[in-house]
Amino acid sequence: MDLARSIIHRFDAWLSRVEHVESFAEEPFILLRLQRSAAARDIRLPGRTIRAGSPVVVLHFWNERIPPIGSQGPDMEWAIQFQRRLIQSLKGAARFVQQAAVFQDAEAVGGVIVQIHLVGQDGGRLLVERLGFTVVPYHRPAGAFGEFWENFYTWLLIWTYNRASLHSHSLLSLQRNEFWMTKDSFLERFASS
Repeated sequence: MDLARSIIHRFDAWLSRVEHVESFAEEPFILLRLQRSAAARDIRLPGRTIRAGSPVVVLHFWNERIPPIGSQGPDMEWAIQFQRRLIQSLKGAARFVQQAAVFQDAEAVGGVIVQIHLVGQDGGRLLVERLGFTVVPYHRPAGAFGEFWENFYTWLLIWTYNRASLHSHSLLSLQRNEFWMTKDSFLERFASS
């Protein structure tokens, strides 16, 4: 790993520690880590609204664990591998959330995802919705200027961990949305399977 990537890797690890983004399992196929947080705003879900300030579980992709994309971009083999690992990760996360005292009062599970669009044909959005999450517009806590810097950091992470995917992820094309479901629905869907 060259110096620039090494610096970004170390900064990402430091930021994860500061933000209390924790791994819940060490199996190499696990793609997610967890963070206890508070809802930044009201989250409207089918049949329920999670109020701003309510405790939530935020899912974070574990950048080093995302399967590498080939030089020609993501293909069907990559998509199948990613989907299988994501579902395994969601099941592991649900079992951990169900047992960990720190998450007992959480009301929702979700987070922010890049490159999932709310309109048009978007396979990523369809996968997230098929998994039971509701995709909603991104809440920009720091406005458009802050979102630019979040996207810049995301682009650096892609460049560091999965460079081949940059052909479809230019900095100015990155778009953020949120995905959420109630904790009860998350546990019902993933903890028992």
